[in-house]
Amino acid sequence: MKYKLVVCDMDGTLLTSSHKISEYTANIIKQIENNGVKFIIATGRPYLDAKFYRDSLKLKSYLITSNGARAHNEENKPIVIENIQNEENRIFTSTTSKLV
Repeated sequence: MKYKLVVCDMDGTLLTSSHKISEYTANIIKQIENNGVKFIIATGRPYLDAKFYRDSLKLKSYLITSNGARAHNEENKPIVIENIQNEENRIFTSTTSKLV
């Protein structure tokens, strides 16, 4: 079976404990792409954090960020944007304000 896509988390997976991508990992990702397999970063981190690491790998790929609330295509255009709705935000704010 030939894989078409590899999706990788960042923290504790792609990144070392010092928040860097090892040379070994970068080489493996290059091999993956050279074999015609897409490599996508998916993370709970915000878009700009993921974009920094993707760009450092010289990848042209999609990003899934903000715990899935955002996705950007290869040209960095947002294709998924899910914000907290106003009513949900009001309930959250009123509930958490009582905790303080």
